[in-house]
Parts: sequence; C-alpha cells; structure tokens
Amino acid sequence: MRTLIAALSLAVASFGAADASTSLSVQATTNIFKASATGGGDGIVPTAVGFSPAAGLVLTFSSITGLTDCCSGTPDMNADGTTGLVFSGNSSVTSSGGISGLTALGRQLFLAGLFVDSSTPPSGTAPTTLAYGGAGLSYELASYSPSLNQTFFIGDGLTGTGSGTVQSFVAPAGADTLYLGFVDAGGFNGGPNFYNDNRGQLDVTFTLAAPSAAIPLPAALPLSLAALGGLGLLGARSRRKG
Repeated sequence: MRTLIAALSLAVASFGAADASTSLSVQATTNIFKASATGGGDGIVPTAVGFSPAAGLVLTFSSITGLTDCCSGTPDMNADGTTGLVFSGNSSVTSSGGISGLTALGRQLFLAGLFVDSSTPPSGTAPTTLAYGGAGLSYELASYSPSLNQTFFIGDGLTGTGSGTVQSFVAPAGADTLYLGFVDAGGFNGGPNFYNDNRGQLDVTFTLAAPSAAIPLPAALPLSLAALGGLGLLGARSRRKG
C-alpha cells in the first residue's frame, strides 16, 4: 500500500542524516486531512516528509515564520492561531478519512502536524480527537506524544506565542511520514472544508532526530471531542457563503 503516496501525486521531501534540518513552505490552503485518500474538503494535498522509522524520534522546530488568513483577506493570523480570529475564536474540526479532527479554544488556522505509517495509510476509524485549551491539553507543555493518524497542534513550536522554550513532538512507533498543514471548516466547526479562500503561508524549519535525553510525557491526558460539550465549541456559525 506504499503506492498510495505516489498515487496521490504528493510532493515528497526526505531526511538525509537523522539530525538534518528540513525547510518547507506550508501554504494556508494546505488541507492536512488530504494526507488520506478519502480525506474531505477542498484545498491542496500536504507535502509528505519521509523518514526512517526509529524508536523515540523527536520533532522540533527551529523557525516558524509567516502569516495566513482564512477569508480572502490580508494575512494576519500567526502560526499559533491567536491573531486574526473570527466568529467564536475557537476550532472544532471533525475527523475525516481515518485522520482525527482537532479542537482548540482560542486558536484558528494554526500550524498542525500528523504522523502516519505509509505502509498502512489513514482510513477507517480515526483515533481520538485531541482537545487543547480549557480542560484539554495545555498549549505550553514541553513535550507531546501524538498517535499515528492523530492530528496535533504545533503552532509556532514554542511554549509561548513567539517566545518560550522549544517544544518536542515524539513520533509514534511505526511512523515513517510527517505531514504539516491546517485544520479548517466553515466557521472552523464541523467537517474539513473551506481551504480555497485561505491566503498566505508559513515557512518552517524543523529537525527529526533521536533525543539526547529522556523526553517528559504530557501531564494532561487527551480529551475526546465528546468531552468538550460544556466548553461551547460547537455553536460556531458558518463564516462563508455557500
């Protein structure tokens, strides 16, 4: 099933040395759910970054710059998704194509990541939807350990917005491909869609390498989308016509 990536005509970048840096431009129209052959919505397919699987590989970002926009305007949304907010100011995008959705209080059009095993591409039932903010995961943890096919928040890759320490994202066992992109929907609520009116891009430089020391696991446990019923995420209205 490794032929799936070729069939999707993905642009592929590969790591050379285990600790080599890789730089990419991530267009705001990049639909991370299109890493799956059955992922929903419009937008463009994310670039697949292939690497040799190994236990405990850690993803870190040395630079994330640029601005995006969700509604055909001048880009004014930063990588953390804390500026240029519209409607509720939250995101609650549901799973699609075997890839989990993501919910985030006070964040929209932020940089997101996804680890997959290309020998078993995403399909079927998606893993648990991660929730950030409020009673969910903190945006300020030093380290995160997402599962295969589980969309995770990256933002600017720092514990603060534009400041703080560099965060670590531990690749799950079996992962051999990384995708970077965005989670978007009408009003940032519901199934993935409405990427084509996004503007701008983020320019990122990152490294995926074996850790030099043990990485602490998150102190908070992921919450499912169902657990957020009391947080008021599900009432966003459509921000676009159609």
